[in-house]
Amino acid sequence: MGRYSLVIHGGYGCVRNTQRMDQVKTLLQAGAQMLSTGASSLNVVEKMVKGMEDSGLFNAGKGSVPTAAGTFEMDAAIMDGTSGRGGCATLLTSVKNPISVARAILDSGSVVMMGAHGAQAVAQVKNLPNVDAKYFYPTPLTEPEHFGTVGCVAWDMHGHLAAGTSTGGTRNKPPGRIGDSPLLGSGTYANNSTLGISCTGKGEAFILANAAHMASSLMEYRELSIEKSLEQVLRRVESFEGTGGMIAINSEGGIAFEGTEIELLCAAAINQEGQIFFPTDKN
Repeated sequence: MGRYSLVIHGGYGCVRNTQRMDQVKTLLQAGAQMLSTGASSLNVVEKMVKGMEDSGLFNAGKGSVPTAAGTFEMDAAIMDGTSGRGGCATLLTSVKNPISVARAILDSGSVVMMGAHGAQAVAQVKNLPNVDAKYFYPTPLTEPEHFGTVGCVAWDMHGHLAAGTSTGGTRNKPPGRIGDSPLLGSGTYANNSTLGISCTGKGEAFILANAAHMASSLMEYRELSIEKSLEQVLRRVESFEGTGGMIAINSEGGIAFEGTEIELLCAAAINQEGQIFFPTDKN
């Protein structure tokens, strides 16, 4: 009791410039403050992902990239490691914060995943803000490495884990394509007994690898460490010609990063001592 951990990522392969990393650090410090005063991991995860969606610096929310048709389709998921329940929202076109739609679906307790018009209807019922298409992707379309997802994993002072992921998809994707981010067990997962995890990279490979749940299963059934579990999952992702990265926290607050090329994982973590560290510090 009384300890906490927090880790967030801004995608795999996005340019790790000063502005983006400053935003990551600012969010970490705000999230640590929330956790230190007893906030739940679930609330912190939603808050951190919303902050990244609102920044316009990452491929989620305001920074989403267009489909091949020039439209915007966003996905998000959030999962509570205590109850084992989650919420998933896909193919959102005008909601300002997809992660909050996912949270509303989780809180409904009746369904797990909603897409397109159904997910938009949930947002409307909850009075979540809608925006015009021009709100999205404020940075130049010519930037070649603006892709990935955003995600967060938190372990609160009560020992509860939560994880969330949000994405604007891949640039020029076919309309209707859904990646791993909103799929529990593929790109997002949380279980108080094992880990919370958020993935980023080539979504199809993470789906085929069942990556997030596989990491949990390796810890539960083979009793691997969080680091070894992520290493094995990455090998599985790579077997499907995928690249990417993962952030995770285990049931005791231990933080782990993994990535095909770890320096391309735009991520950072903070512990209860207020120390901020990065993927390259842990490998």
